[in-house]
Amino acid sequence: MRLQIILCAFIAYGVSGNVIIENDEQIVPLIVGGTPAAAGEFQGKISLQYTDGTHICGGTLIDPGHVLTSATCVTNQWGDVLHPSEYRLMGDDLTISVISGNANRQIRLATHVFVHPEFNLNRTEHDIAVIRVNETFTPSITFNPVPRGQDSPGVNTQCSVAGWGSTAQSAGNSFTLMRVNAVVISRAVCNSNTSYAGSVRGGMFCAGNIAGGQGTCQNDEGGGLICNNAVFGVVSRAQGCAVANFPTIYTDVAVYNTWIDSIINWNEGEHEIVPTPTSITSTTTPVPTTTIPTTTPYPDDAAIVAKSMYLFVACLTILLFR
Repeated sequence: MRLQIILCAFIAYGVSGNVIIENDEQIVPLIVGGTPAAAGEFQGKISLQYTDGTHICGGTLIDPGHVLTSATCVTNQWGDVLHPSEYRLMGDDLTISVISGNANRQIRLATHVFVHPEFNLNRTEHDIAVIRVNETFTPSITFNPVPRGQDSPGVNTQCSVAGWGSTAQSAGNSFTLMRVNAVVISRAVCNSNTSYAGSVRGGMFCAGNIAGGQGTCQNDEGGGLICNNAVFGVVSRAQGCAVANFPTIYTDVAVYNTWIDSIINWNEGEHEIVPTPTSITSTTTPVPTTTIPTTTPYPDDAAIVAKSMYLFVACLTILLFR
């Protein structure tokens, strides 16, 4: 009997492990070319999640009750704003594992989703949103609201970005927060014919490594670009993941500070009466760009454990009643 139990445990572990270890790229999924972030390094870092704990986007705490993210994180493929009941927000933790987190981890539910009224899905313009939570986050040594940049960052400004996103387009989410340096690149370079060919418009800027190899990937969207301890950009889109000549395009926070202030002070009722974008999609042919692709969420710890238990019980049943 003991041999049977050991055999079933081995089978269950091995088969369930194949869910997340299919090839070398998927063994350690994380922000491309990154290294682990230190506790408190990204003070206002938020994981935007579905209510089951699945990570979908990044965000930045900009005041105790509001999180800055991208509009593409909170809208569907038609540009419709999704209901806040879809989301929860996690802060003050370096891991997104649903079964092994920091004792200081804080979870809040969304009550309101505010998308910029001029957000345009086809052209990915005004790609910025604010989420209000049901209870303010509690400040700690490693977690506090991050101030917003008041001016657009200058070319060659040294910044950094962090996320739980992928190492490559075929990979999934990282359980551990990863970080990477990024330098602000001139609009002229990013709009050249070898790069984004004019699609980096007003309210946007580029940052990253023009040579490629380091940068953001899927499920890093919405995360904040931190320069001099303030959030200056919101991850919007990119051509693939850390591809040479195609650094990440960020929404320029300074351009939208007046709107953000108005949202923080908005107190007119429930989410259902929140103003929604008036021009969701473009009436003209969109400029051909490739947004950061969305992939199937990576299986989390709970899913792996559940599958292992199921296989273990099934194996024992077969061996005992054959």
